[in-house]
Amino acid sequence: MKKIMVFIFLVLLAGVTGCKQEKDPLLKPINSAIENFIDNHAEKYFTDVAKLDYYVVTAIKALDDHGYDISLSNYLSKEEVENYYKSYEYNTIGEIFKAIEICRAFEIDYDFLVDALKKVNEVDIYSYTYGLIALRITNVNIEMQDDLISKVPIIREEDYRDADYAGVALMATDGLEINRDDLFTLIDENISEDGVISWGNANSCSTANVILGLIALDIDPSSYGENDVDLVTALLKYHQDGAFKYMLDGDLDLDYATPQVFAAFASFKIYKESSKAFNLFL
Repeated sequence: MKKIMVFIFLVLLAGVTGCKQEKDPLLKPINSAIENFIDNHAEKYFTDVAKLDYYVVTAIKALDDHGYDISLSNYLSKEEVENYYKSYEYNTIGEIFKAIEICRAFEIDYDFLVDALKKVNEVDIYSYTYGLIALRITNVNIEMQDDLISKVPIIREEDYRDADYAGVALMATDGLEINRDDLFTLIDENISEDGVISWGNANSCSTANVILGLIALDIDPSSYGENDVDLVTALLKYHQDGAFKYMLDGDLDLDYATPQVFAAFASFKIYKESSKAFNLFL
C-alpha cells in the first residue's frame, strides 16, 4: 500500500512539475514578441548584406537550431554573405568579431577571418569583450586571449564601463574560472523596475545584454530584478508589435533596441525550453 501511495505521489509531482515547465507565464508574451518580430520586421534586416545585424542573424540561427520553423536561407543566400565578407577589408577586431558571428550562423568557412585575427596586434579598450569572444571561438593568439581574460572583468572608473558592458563581459567569460564580482556589482547597482540603467536611464539595450549574459552563466533573468519586477518582465514593457523602444518614453528603435531585445527574447526562450545555459555568441 505504501509503495502504491509513493508511486501515485511521484506521478502527481511529475505532472505538476511538467505543467510548471510548460506553462511558464513569461513564455507566452515572449513567444508572441518573437513571432511579431519575425512577421513584421525580420525581412528588413536582410535587405542589404552590408548591414546585417549580428544579433538578429545569430538569434534566428539559434531558433532554427532549437526547432523553430525559421531559416536564414529564407532571407539571404549563403553565397551572397560569403562573397561580401571575403571581399571586406578588416581594420578592427570588432569588425572581425561581427563577421565571425555572421559567417558561423550562415555555416560559412571562416578561415579567412582566422587569418585576419592572427594579424591583430592590439585591442582597443572598447573592444575587449568582442575581441575575447572572437579569440576564444578561433582559439588563436593565446597570449592576447590571456591578456583580455585578465582585463575584461576589471572595472575601472576611468574606463567608463556600464552594465551593458558587464552583460557582454559575462558572455565573453562564460566557462572561465575568474572572479566576476565587479561585473555583477556593476549590474546589481543599476537594476530598476524598468530594467537596467545605463548613463542615468533604464533602457532596453542594456537590459537585453544583461539578460544574455546571465543566461550564458545559467542564471535565470526572470528571477533577477528589482521590487518584484524581474528583468524579463521589465524588458517586455518596451515591446510594441514585434519592435522595441530604447527608452520607455521614446519611439520604436529598429536600429539597436529591436535587434538586441529580439536576441535576448530568443535566448530566453531557448534557455527556458532547454533548461540549460545558452550563450548566443560563444
